Amino acid sequence: MGCELLEIQCLFGKKWASLVMQELYYNQKLSFNELSKKLKTPTNKMVSERLSRLEKNGLINRRVIQEKPLQVEYSLTEKGHDFMDVFNSFKEWGTKYGITPTNCVKNNCNSCIRGIN
Repeated sequence: MGCELLEIQCLFGKKWASLVMQELYYNQKLSFNELSKKLKTPTNKMVSERLSRLEKNGLINRRVIQEKPLQVEYSLTEKGHDFMDVFNSFKEWGTKYGITPTNCVKNNCNSCIRGIN
């Protein structure tokens, strides 16, 4: 058994993972295409990899809503919602210490990202 804290960092430290979670938090349910459009920058492969890993770890639900053509809808699980409480605490901490703007806590990070690549 490895270090649980390191496992958590490996999961959420992956580029785009927390931003995928945040979009699902603010939008409740999104299709793959809707999610990709909201994130703007990552490739479809990157979004697919993050979704797969988050689903594997029980943070998001994947529901097939149409077989042909394939349409899939994603949403947060209860575990995913609990993570977002922690994520929002990080944002509050950042605001308290001047790392993030004061309006950051209630905003979706994807709406103010500048040049994340």
